[in-house]
Amino acid sequence: MSGAADGRETDERPWGRYTVLEDAPTFKVKRIEVLPGARLSYQRHARRAEHWFIVEGTAVVTLMGERIEVAAGDAVDIPRGADHRIENASDALVVFVEVQHGDYFGEDDIVRFEDHGEMVETCILGGNAKLQWKVDWAMRWVALDIDYEMSGKDLIESVRESSKVCRALGGTPPEGFNFELLLDIEGKKISKSKGNGLTMDEWLRYGTPESLSWYMFQSPKSAKSLHFNVIPRAIDDYLAFIESYKTQEPAKRIDNAVWSIHAGDPPTHTSPVSFALLLNLVGVANASSKAQL
Repeated sequence: MSGAADGRETDERPWGRYTVLEDAPTFKVKRIEVLPGARLSYQRHARRAEHWFIVEGTAVVTLMGERIEVAAGDAVDIPRGADHRIENASDALVVFVEVQHGDYFGEDDIVRFEDHGEMVETCILGGNAKLQWKVDWAMRWVALDIDYEMSGKDLIESVRESSKVCRALGGTPPEGFNFELLLDIEGKKISKSKGNGLTMDEWLRYGTPESLSWYMFQSPKSAKSLHFNVIPRAIDDYLAFIESYKTQEPAKRIDNAVWSIHAGDPPTHTSPVSFALLLNLVGVANASSKAQL
């Protein structure tokens, strides 16, 4: 899997490729290209329906055994649980937009009946298969005796359903904590498929591990922005609380976040220069190169 130049999720397949245009809790939109002479496997989905709109080329759609010829401007609706596939029998590229609607859009929600004309069977043992994720949660809780699980607030219902499965298996659901979602610089939900997030490596290029811990520690039940602009503030706030820890009464130090971050033993020395001051110095220096700065 690779990312497109604009940060969108793109995946190359033997039959062509797809690019995720939008990924939301109740729908997902893809741009799909099918190479000349190629076709997707005959498949069905248990948890989503699909709407295909042909943008370019001509193709044959097989829907529940019926072959339908389509061209640019045509559309096909695929109900949840319906067997389907698309085939490009021409010598030109076929492009269509796929709108998925349901409650789960993972690539593992696919039952394939045929691949390039042959039935395909895969052993479910040895790590070759994966459970649906709600059941997977419950199985993992029981098998590994998990006693604590954090998840985003958008997964509250999934935690509830997984807990029912866990009890049915004779296990005890773990204690949990539901945290708020992280937002990008535009206030939009951070999504892996959109690529609008900030990785740990990107944070640690400019900030310390302790500043990242500080950021995650603060207000876990409130939505928080996560982008490059929050790093300087997080670092300076962390340093300020290290300084305040030195003068706090012993009984109140446990309420200071740095006590938890450093397991009760925060450092006694910090940076004498704040990140904000460094940024101001860089700004007024008006340097055109690293050497000059």
